[in-house]
Amino acid sequence: MSDLFTKVSCTYCQEEINNVRVRCCICPDFDICLQCFSIGAEIGPHKSDHAYQLMDPCSASIFGGRGAWTGGEHLLLLDAVELYGFGNWELISEHVETRSAEEVKEEYIARYVDGNLGKVTMTNPNLKKPVLVDHTIDDDASVTPAPPLDVTLEEANLLGYKPYRDDYEMEYNMEAEGLVSKLSLDPEEDSGVEIVLKLMIVDMYMRRLKERTRRKKIVKDYQLVAKYFENLRMDPYKAQITRDQRELKDKFRVFSQFMRPADYERITSSLEKEKDLRHRLSELTRYRSLGLRTQEEINQYEQHVVQRQNSEPGTSSMVQLEFHQNGNSDEQDIPMDIISGETETNGCSSSSNVDLSPVDAS
Repeated sequence: MSDLFTKVSCTYCQEEINNVRVRCCICPDFDICLQCFSIGAEIGPHKSDHAYQLMDPCSASIFGGRGAWTGGEHLLLLDAVELYGFGNWELISEHVETRSAEEVKEEYIARYVDGNLGKVTMTNPNLKKPVLVDHTIDDDASVTPAPPLDVTLEEANLLGYKPYRDDYEMEYNMEAEGLVSKLSLDPEEDSGVEIVLKLMIVDMYMRRLKERTRRKKIVKDYQLVAKYFENLRMDPYKAQITRDQRELKDKFRVFSQFMRPADYERITSSLEKEKDLRHRLSELTRYRSLGLRTQEEINQYEQHVVQRQNSEPGTSSMVQLEFHQNGNSDEQDIPMDIISGETETNGCSSSSNVDLSPVDAS
């Protein structure tokens, strides 16, 4: 049995012998292959007429016993298990040739699983039990997870949006795959220039994929799909944003990709408040130039303007004068340029008609 896995070389041709060999009974440690033996090779003290014996290491029984398997059969058994996998006993039996499927199964389990070899080489399954996690879903629970956005099935189909995959039927730059759909690399036939060109095409494709991913991330971060459907469902009679607010958002929309959604909303809201404050400050400055100091005076003044314009169009130039003459303000607060019929603004003379249109301080 010790000769089963021992490498033996032919003493004459020095080739390794893997099967049957001839051993000289007279010369010590003299083994010769069948090819050299057939031509009567002689070397040193060895003569072709010496007594010999045939040696077949694979014919020896490894484990012994009646009907024991030979070493060759065990080698074929191990090769077949590695080739076809444990449990395919029919194919393993065909590979061994000399044993049935039941025999190869019993021999393998007895020698390499339950035998001494199995106990040494295989760990005890009771020592390391796999951790099993129950992923069974309750009958009452939904099989598919909830969609990431609050949209109905009809709305999702309208937009081509797949809520359960968080994906779209029409991706950004759908023609990007056309760059590499027919591209193939052949290092043996392609020249250096062709390989560099193809790698540049792959790089272009990867950049387009990154841009597609970046846009999808922005859509997801800002919940643009949900806002789109929300605008579709919005009541047409509900108060919408003003024109100035829309223009401001359009101007600053390009900066949304460089900041988080919360920061973007906070900045745009602050800019809207700043613009409103500038407009309000401009109005108060205009009222102060007309001699109005309190909110009550401003309200009365606006009422007089509306009443006078409705009764006598084109006579609003006398509203301020009448307003002061009615005792609502001291006469000393009346600007002389208003009484004279002209108003000086930044050194420029203008009509005495009161301009009620908002002044843009910006």
